[in-house]
Amino acid sequence: MLRRTAPFSLGLAALAIQAAAAQSTLILPASATRAEGSSVDAQLASGIESRTQILISRSVLGPSAKKLLYGISIRRDTGMNTDLGKRGWKGGWIDLEIRASWTPADPKAPSRDFAKNHGKRVFSVYRGLVAVPTSTWSGSGPAPFRSPHALRVPFKIPLPAASSGALCLELVNRRPAPSTGKLPPENWIADLWVQDLGARALSFGKDCFFAGKKSPVGFLATNAQVETSTLAPGASFEAEATGPKGLPALALLGLSNKSFAGIPLPFDLGLLGAPGCKLYVSIDLAVAVPPRSFDRSYPFGEFRLLFPLPNFTSLAGATLYQQWLFLEPRRNRLGLTASDAVLARFGTKPPTLGMSMVQAYAPAASSGTVYLDRTPVLALDLR
Repeated sequence: MLRRTAPFSLGLAALAIQAAAAQSTLILPASATRAEGSSVDAQLASGIESRTQILISRSVLGPSAKKLLYGISIRRDTGMNTDLGKRGWKGGWIDLEIRASWTPADPKAPSRDFAKNHGKRVFSVYRGLVAVPTSTWSGSGPAPFRSPHALRVPFKIPLPAASSGALCLELVNRRPAPSTGKLPPENWIADLWVQDLGARALSFGKDCFFAGKKSPVGFLATNAQVETSTLAPGASFEAEATGPKGLPALALLGLSNKSFAGIPLPFDLGLLGAPGCKLYVSIDLAVAVPPRSFDRSYPFGEFRLLFPLPNFTSLAGATLYQQWLFLEPRRNRLGLTASDAVLARFGTKPPTLGMSMVQAYAPAASSGTVYLDRTPVLALDLR
């Protein structure tokens, strides 16, 4: 009997060796193989629920596009808030769903609508609870792609290869149901690779809302902020500020910081009854934005303006000016206070990563923010 089964056993061993030899790991982007990412907050596997798409061009995948995808690993960050990053991220559990497809969508120009970035056949390659490891890393260079320094997710079914199209990976992160008894991670930050597209945001002027007040992080030198990572043709314009709780604010967008309707800027709003406040930008567009409050005890409102940008090459290098006006009827005679202002200059460099990201901090969101300049650092398990 042994002589009869030996060739069969040898055949299985040969197949196992052949499969192991065919297995490969592709780290993306390739430049992140031996280098740490840009240490930008990437909430993919934390307690913050999210929906994230990662689009990967076929040219970046190379010959690997002809293999089956059996799983992915996400490397943890080590550089963000350096001391905290070295001490480590505390893990927990997430309810994770991963959908994958081969798509005609271009990673250099993805849609903000999640559905439009997928191909015709979308595979649910994983759904279930995932243990996010507690990880401390004090070595030199980036954390390795091994436990407990990476979140490893083997697919329940492999993604078949395709003869054309880019790869779209979608990660839907939910908090575990209370009935599971599993707690989400306190803070687990993924390593993020960012390309500088040349966009800039420069603050100028003086905020008067916080005059005499202490902000959530002390006394702020600036209030208005514009996100430079999305300031590119085909991405999104994103501006934020902190203001009064309970009332909307006006987000102002202007083409000039020199004059408005023939009036020189900055204009002293004290002349209208708001002492200490100034208008710094021309009002070419004004958008009412409702406040967001994170909890009832938080004394301020957080304001966010977000809208998609057309993919016009003429936007490259263009300049916009942005400022906020806050409604405060009891604060002064005008009933307004104002933030400082931001000069926002669009990037002039084209994205060259061959990868992009679309993200929303809500698992059921139908659309998200487009990031042409960044991607999580991934390892693809291919066979």
